[in-house]
Amino acid sequence: MALQHAEVVSLSKSVPETAINGDEPPPPYVLKQSVFGSIDVCPPNGSFPVIDISLFSPSSSASQAHVHKELEKLRSALTSAGCIQVIGHGISSSFLDKVRELGKQFFELPMEEKQKYA
Repeated sequence: MALQHAEVVSLSKSVPETAINGDEPPPPYVLKQSVFGSIDVCPPNGSFPVIDISLFSPSSSASQAHVHKELEKLRSALTSAGCIQVIGHGISSSFLDKVRELGKQFFELPMEEKQKYA
C-alpha cells in the first residue's frame, strides 16, 4: 500500500505516553494490509515469538534441521505476528539497559529539543 499524500494527524498524547499506556496509535499509523498480506498485532500479553539468531551463525553447532526450523519460525512470526523477540545476539544486558535509558531520556525532552534531531 503506497501513500499518495502526507496526512497530518493531531495526537492527543505523546508517543511515549501512548506506548507506556498501551494505547493504540491513531488509525493512519496502523497498517492492517500490505502487499505481503494481513498483519496481526503483537499479542498484548507479551508472548512474542522468540528467535535465537545465534543458530544462524556459521560457527553454530546446531543441526541443519534445527536451523531450518528456526528460520521457519522467523518467517511465520514476521508474516503473522509482525514482531519478534530476538535472543542470541550477543549484546550485553548492561548495554541494552543504557540504550533504553537514553531512549527514555530523549522522549522526556521538550518537543523543541527533540526536533533538533529530526
